Amino acid sequence: MKRILVSWIATYYDFIKESGEVQHTGPTYHCHETFYDSEVYEKHLLLSSSKGKDDDNNGLKAELLANELRVFFPSHSVELVHMGIANILDFQEIKYRVESVLQEYEGWEIDVLFSTGTTPMRMTWVLLHLEDNDLKINLVQGVDQLMGMGKARFERIIINRSEVSYRLLVSRNTSPSPTRYMGPTLQRVYDQASKLAAHGDLRCLIQGESGSGKELLARFIHDQSPRHNRKFTAINCASIPENLLESTLFGYKKGAFTSAESDTPGLFKEAHGGTLFLDEIGDISPKLQQSLLRVIEKGEFFPIGSNKAEKVNVRIVAATHRDLWEMCNEGSFRMDLFFRLNEVGLNLPAIRDYPKSERLDLIRFFLKNEATRFKLMPLRLSPEVEQLLLYHRYQGNIRELLNYIAHFYVYADRVVMLKDMPDFFSKIQMTDYTLETAKRRHIQEVYEMTGRNLAQTKKLLKTAINTIKKYLGMPGAEQPAVENDDPEE
Repeated sequence: MKRILVSWIATYYDFIKESGEVQHTGPTYHCHETFYDSEVYEKHLLLSSSKGKDDDNNGLKAELLANELRVFFPSHSVELVHMGIANILDFQEIKYRVESVLQEYEGWEIDVLFSTGTTPMRMTWVLLHLEDNDLKINLVQGVDQLMGMGKARFERIIINRSEVSYRLLVSRNTSPSPTRYMGPTLQRVYDQASKLAAHGDLRCLIQGESGSGKELLARFIHDQSPRHNRKFTAINCASIPENLLESTLFGYKKGAFTSAESDTPGLFKEAHGGTLFLDEIGDISPKLQQSLLRVIEKGEFFPIGSNKAEKVNVRIVAATHRDLWEMCNEGSFRMDLFFRLNEVGLNLPAIRDYPKSERLDLIRFFLKNEATRFKLMPLRLSPEVEQLLLYHRYQGNIRELLNYIAHFYVYADRVVMLKDMPDFFSKIQMTDYTLETAKRRHIQEVYEMTGRNLAQTKKLLKTAINTIKKYLGMPGAEQPAVENDDPEE
């Protein structure tokens, strides 16, 4: 079985402080001089936290060290890997980068020199050694002649593995931003998002009405993921014509069409290593669905005007207000693409689906929060206005509510009265008297009355589950009911 040695460069000990030259008494040089056996190891994988020799001084010194090892120890194969770690104390990022590099050596014996690197770097080796993964990682330490009874060698560090298999999920601080409302209903969604964010490559499909905060949730997933130091790129697929959307996503080569005057990278290339948020994915054409499926399955795409595929590594988070499952059954959306995008699904509730107490908290939160934006004292709502806002249907969700509050801060005095309500509020309310709205409201009330139990709602209404889900705005064929713990509802 092939065997490699892996270690971190010791930035503070591998180099002479004053000159920056390689320290021959440093741990990496000393390792090759004393412990490394070229007949045992195929190569030494030398890891640098820098992005490369052109990135910073540490990258340049790493290149100098690797070259000096090759010169003084020509029989030793040394491969330098620049890991591009932004924060050498960020355990989550380190672990993700290391796992990505070591995947190439699945099936090899991987000896890790445990003595170099920051504490999070060394802890990474311990956890990868203990986890039930496909990597055969051994922790080793150099033992000199005195300690080794006359023979210098590597000696394994033995750590007993628990008989219970496990994997470590590391999550960044998920405390809600002070500018973001986080009641119990929304907190449950964000708790789920935090768990899936730790898996840096899992694709996610967010379903929810327009204005419910899908892009905010997608950005949260990116910020909590191992990719958080890379780029988050967002695009609304419904806002760009089909022919332009393809070139926007995949880029194009010079001369591909009349106005293509130079090679232009697309969003997939720009988002390499990071997260690409595809909003309103349900609006893309069948042709683009096929192209997107190829990117997901092959990890590559063709810029327009090119016959050469380009490799890409991005996490795709998609979102839609449409019922993609229904579109799949109708044949307007590819089912294989749906399952590729929906590795893990999240559903964002509309404002009208929050329990009454949470709707009131939400209104008061934004009323207070927007005071900072307008640099004014927080407004108060008269009881009549508060009731109107509390029972309003909010077809535009958070965006619509924020529009009303902005109107209040521009036109109202200290207390918002009925006369301060915007004219378009009355026009929007008129839509509440349609037959469809009445059906939705009645089904919602029965659903709440049964404690959000779909089976009981179906029994009382004597109608199909899919009809109930449609009016409740529940995407997918099977969705578990959410228990309601608000006694007022």
